[in-house]
Amino acid sequence: MSDRRAEVRLTRANDRKVLANSAVDGESRPTLRAAAAEWFRKQSDHCATKPPTRRVWWKTDPWAREQARREFEAAQQMHRELEEEIKKRAVEVAPNTFNIPTYPDDTRRKREIVRRAMLAQQLDPTNEEIVRWTLNTATSVSADFLDCRLGAAVGDRYIASFPLSKPRRHLYEWVLNDYYRLTGLCSKTPEESHAPRIPRGMDYRRWEIIYRARTIEISRMITDRMVQDWRPGMSADMQPRWIAGLFQGRLALQLHATSASDVVVNEAVNFWAQRYDHVPEIVPPSPFLRLGVLVRREQKRAAASLFVALVRARPEAKDRFWTFLERGAASLGEVDYKLNEAAQEWKRGKIPTEDLIRTAEARLKEIPEK
Repeated sequence: MSDRRAEVRLTRANDRKVLANSAVDGESRPTLRAAAAEWFRKQSDHCATKPPTRRVWWKTDPWAREQARREFEAAQQMHRELEEEIKKRAVEVAPNTFNIPTYPDDTRRKREIVRRAMLAQQLDPTNEEIVRWTLNTATSVSADFLDCRLGAAVGDRYIASFPLSKPRRHLYEWVLNDYYRLTGLCSKTPEESHAPRIPRGMDYRRWEIIYRARTIEISRMITDRMVQDWRPGMSADMQPRWIAGLFQGRLALQLHATSASDVVVNEAVNFWAQRYDHVPEIVPPSPFLRLGVLVRREQKRAAASLFVALVRARPEAKDRFWTFLERGAASLGEVDYKLNEAAQEWKRGKIPTEDLIRTAEARLKEIPEK
């Protein structure tokens, strides 16, 4: 409608029926987009409707649904037979250990199972059970490059087809695992990674950045959902906080890998502050993101100075702000191990704030400038 006001509308996927509409205000285009996204997230959870299933508007015909059911049942039967053989092999070959022997034929059969399940998924893209089962099976084939890419593709299709599906947190984690593997494989050459079936001649640097960006996006989805579900008094231990820490760490690495300017870094830190700084119990605060970028840039002196300033601003070790300090979210170990040890002792209440500041200032003098 304008640069400061926009009309938002939530529609159902299959018939485009309007489920909710409103208007949101913002001081600028970024804040307007953020307000619209926040409105959509709240409304989509409150609307008692079946989640959108696909990006097409026609229904699956009965023949396709029946054929999809047959292919799905065949894939399930093949999977059961393989699982029974593996269990029998474990009893016969390694009855007293957890090291169940695997053979190349097992991986080949798993790929065939995934192909049958994907065929069923293509025949009936509205069947969430098929897509979820396919995702679960595809992510457990192997750590092979092409298998990880296949699992990631299945996961992307699931997220795009069923964005409001519940439960979905563990499903996102499966997809996250595949993209995490792909990022690691592309961070090395085929000779260094020793991973099978990595295409020669590919631009590893480019694909590493692409896969890491997708890892960041999925981590953001999980973190947003976690923040949306958070209520005062909830146990923080029940939340997958490691994903929020991974989200921040991957974002800091991506900003460094793409040679982001200080302006871009400031925008990212401000975005993080507006979105997550009100829940430091489950998401690392925005200053830790800036600290991570400084560490990646090997600006250790600037990182240590920032940490000292944060301690002076929040001298209480029990402050909610320091929830993630003990988990290493501040990357202090990469700045100076003695400073990290002092910070951990301070967090546990073994030394006062004054001693931590004195230790930090002393270590700051010994850190060389870059």
